[in-house]
Parts: sequence; C-alpha cells; structure tokens
Amino acid sequence: MKASKTTILSFVFSFTCIAFATTAQTPSTDCLPTPTQNVLVYDIADILSSSEEIAIQNELVKFKDATSNVILVITHPDFCGEASSVFAIEAGDKMGVGRSDLDNGIVLAIKPRNDSGAGQVFIAVGEGLEGAIPDILTGRIVDRMIPDFKRGDWLRGISIGLTDLAELASGEISESEYLEKNNRGNQPSLPQIIFFILLFGAIPFFAIGANTFRVMRMNDIAFIAAMTIVLAEMRMQNNSYNNFSQGRGRYHMGGMHGRGRSGGFSSGGFGGFGGGGFGGGGAGGSF
Repeated sequence: MKASKTTILSFVFSFTCIAFATTAQTPSTDCLPTPTQNVLVYDIADILSSSEEIAIQNELVKFKDATSNVILVITHPDFCGEASSVFAIEAGDKMGVGRSDLDNGIVLAIKPRNDSGAGQVFIAVGEGLEGAIPDILTGRIVDRMIPDFKRGDWLRGISIGLTDLAELASGEISESEYLEKNNRGNQPSLPQIIFFILLFGAIPFFAIGANTFRVMRMNDIAFIAAMTIVLAEMRMQNNSYNNFSQGRGRYHMGGMHGRGRSGGFSSGGFGGFGGGGFGGGGAGGSF
C-alpha cells in the first residue's frame, strides 16, 4: 500500500513539474514574431507609418548585404510582460538574429509609453560585436535616441540609433572617436571657460602673494624686497604652473549606408537569420 501511494505521489509530482515547465516558458518566446528572411523591421506596436517602416527596412537590408552584420528593429506594446533587456536578448536568441558563425546580430527593441507603463528601449548586442559596441557606447546611443522618443518622433530617434550602431559595427568609427564625437554637448560654455581661465590664472598670483607675505614676516623686510626673493627662488627652482589644454579631434558625420548591392526582399543569399549568440551585452533606458 505504501509503495502504491509513493508511486501515485511520484506520478503527480512529475506531472506537475511537466505542466509547470510547459506554462513557465518565457513570455517573450511565446509572443515573438516568426522571423522572415530579409525582413528586419517588426513594428508590432504600430508606431511607424508604412513608408517609414519600408525606409528603415531598406537601409537595414543594404547594411546587412554590405557588412553581413544584422540589425533588427522590433517594437512591442508591452514586451510580453518582460523586462526590456530580457525581451531584446530573447528576440536576438530565439529569432536567430545574425550569422551563426559570427554572432553579429543587434536587436533594437522599443516599447512606447502606454497603459502598460513608461516607454522603454533596449539595444541587445550579439557576442561577436560586443568588442566593437561595448555597453558604455550602447548606453550613449540610447541616451541620444530617448529625447526624440519622448517627443514621439520615432523615425528620427530610430535613425540616430541605427546610424550610430552601423558606424560602430562596420568599423567606420572607433570607440574613442565615437565618445569624442558625442561628448561635444558636454563641452563647457564660453562663460565657463572664461571663469576657469580667470580662476586658474589667478592661482599663481595668489601663491606668489602668500609666499611674499610669509617672507616679509619671517625676515621683517619690505614687500618689494620679499617679492624679489620669492621670484628669485622660483627662477632657481624652475618653478612652473600647470597649463590646462583641451584636445581636439576629428568628428565624423554621416548616415547609415552600405557600399554593397541593394538587398531588397530577394530570397537568395544570407537573409539575416540563423544566428543568435546574445550573451547579455547591451543597454537600455526609459522615457
């Protein structure tokens, strides 16, 4: 009897585990679109017009054909209840974005602000491109896109992100060049520059004055005589003050482009899917 009860309990437990495993699949896996070769825009949230979707699609196919790197744009109204990072990474892995031998896919996932919560965006980067597009740069790209997303200008925000991603993924711009290019907005204003020049320019005079008064007190001599001694000591010690300079570099401007044949919707060649390999690289933000 005990053996019979044990068998029944084991059966019930096994059945429960199987049922749980069946129902506990990641929601994003269940509601992701079925990938279609050479279709790289999936506007499930319907935030783009037909012409905008076609324009983005054509540019992404051209870029894929020219470099073999694949950028997928997917919009969704609620990310299937998942965090933006989970949704984007699942999309890259489950849809097989990129080539299997290169893991060179990128997923740009966007959720507009609606009843389900704040707007969200996440860029997931395949393992093969993490060296060219590290997380710090992905975060900068997201920051550049969000202002347009807040205004509802989806096409402009997406275009900014895709241009930056394409330049980095194709090696047209390096990490240091990208940071230099996009730090221009953080440069000090002219009044700030003047203030710092005056501030740091006054430091040597304050230092000389303080040393002069110190020599005056120690030797009980006049101000001119004390300053003469201080300046003579400075010349003997070859004393100097740090100069503050700001480096300058090149800024590269340009849109996403490819120098290969137009991709179109042809069935031949690499269609953008068959890969995956998303190890968690990327960054996101809310708006």
